[in-house]
Amino acid sequence: MKPYEQLANEIIITAVDEYKSCLKALKKDKDNKTLRNFRIKTEQFFYSEWFNNLTNVNPKYLIKKIKEKI
Repeated sequence: MKPYEQLANEIIITAVDEYKSCLKALKKDKDNKTLRNFRIKTEQFFYSEWFNNLTNVNPKYLIKKIKEKI
């Protein structure tokens, strides 16, 4: 794997891990504005051109799968 591919993968993995943590925390504190904003910003990243440049993963599918695991 080329270094830039590894970096792209790490960026996505970090975003996914943080998104999972956010969703779990929101289950406990649905009114937390900071968490809701973070969720929105992360979902915007998943649908962004930058994300699309990093991977071929369908963002809708990714978000669905993450939510199923939570």
